[in-house]
Formats: sequence, structure tokens, C-alpha cells
Amino acid sequence: MLSIPINSLLLALVMLFAGPVFADDGLEAYFGNRDAVGQYAYDGGSPSKAEMSMYAKRSPTPCEGPHADQAVEVGVSNHWKWSVLYETRGADAEQTRRAFDDSWQALRYLVEDLNCDDPLVLYRYGNSKHMQRDYDASSAVFGKAVTGIQEHYPEMLPILLGRYGEALGVTGDVEGSIAQHRKILALVPNHVSAVLNLAGRLSRRLAPGDKEEARTLLIKSQRMGVSEYGEKVIDRIEARLEAQ
Repeated sequence: MLSIPINSLLLALVMLFAGPVFADDGLEAYFGNRDAVGQYAYDGGSPSKAEMSMYAKRSPTPCEGPHADQAVEVGVSNHWKWSVLYETRGADAEQTRRAFDDSWQALRYLVEDLNCDDPLVLYRYGNSKHMQRDYDASSAVFGKAVTGIQEHYPEMLPILLGRYGEALGVTGDVEGSIAQHRKILALVPNHVSAVLNLAGRLSRRLAPGDKEEARTLLIKSQRMGVSEYGEKVIDRIEARLEAQ
């Protein structure tokens, strides 16, 4: 994705902000709140509105510079617009790609051009890097944002830790990934994905006791109830454990 001149970005932000940035709060609320982590963070509300409210009330270092507040609005709102379009229209739809690009350009402007280090903005910027599969960059940003999220946006901590753990795992830091998934379960013990992610990481590390803990976690996940995809994940982890 190419950078665009700041003046062009600001013009785009003005045009985006002039109209509705999200058309269906119901779908946004559904997709943002459909698991335990979403409920922990957004409590059934609209995620983009919840995040903007958090930022307005709690930011320790609000972004400053030309159209900074507007860019935060566009970055957050269009992330959630993208999320719903991704689920409803697919990744390749033009509207889906445009929503992601709008969000990314706004967040890139805030972090790279305005040097904004608000933890929530940093998390969203890191998440955009993550979605572009730049896992080294995303893990570095997530690591930088953890303390600030914990202090100022604690509802967002399980979400950040999930992405952080995923990025660390992809880049080969299995120990770091396991540590993040343990922290999620301490906060949200009924999060099935975190249970399975931890079991999966343990099945790859296989230090003393890991196999037994992984099997205990798989039993826990089945008792909690898993999707068809979750059952396939369980089968893969069990096959890996049996092969050892």
C-alpha cells in the first residue's frame, strides 16, 4: 500500500468525515461482541463508538496536529467498517479494500507523520500492520502499546494480547506467545480461541508438562462449546500430540 501526500490524505479525511462512516451499527455490534473478548471490551455496544469514547475520555497523549481528531475517527471507524464488510462481502470486494485503506492511511498519518503515541492509536496501527502480514512490525508496536493499554484502556487488553501473541508465534517467539495467551485467560477464562491458541502453542513447544496441559485445555474447550472450525483445530492439535 502506497503512502499518499499529507495534503491529499487530509482532503480524503475531510470528505470521509463529511458523510456517515458507518451505516449499520447492529452488524458492527454483532461482529465486535460475538465472543468473550468482545463482550469484555465493548459490553454489547458498537465497537467504533466505544473505542472513540475511550479515546476521548482517557487518552494520556491525544494525537496533535492538522486534522488529528478527524484522522482518529476515520482510522477507528473505517477499521470496523472494514471488519463488517470483510464478514459480509468478502476480502476482495472493492468496498472492503477501500475501507481498510482509508483506515490504514489515517492511522499511518497519525503514527508516522504526527508521531502520535496514544496506546489505542498505536494498537490500531499495529493491527493494520498485522493485517498486512508485517508481523515483525506489528509485534514491536503491540509490545510498545501493552503498558499504555493496560493503564488507560484495560478493556482492550485481551484483544491486544491476542494479536500480540499471534504475531510473536508467527515470528518464532513461542515463549512470548504462550505468555500472552496465559495473560488473556487470566482476564477472560471463558475465551475459547485463547484456550485453543494456548493449547496449540504448548503442543509445539512440548516442554515438560506441556502435553498434559494442552490436553486439559482441549477438554476445557470442548466443554465450553466450539465451532466446526474449532473442532478442526482440536483435531490438528490432538494429531500433533499423538505424534510426539
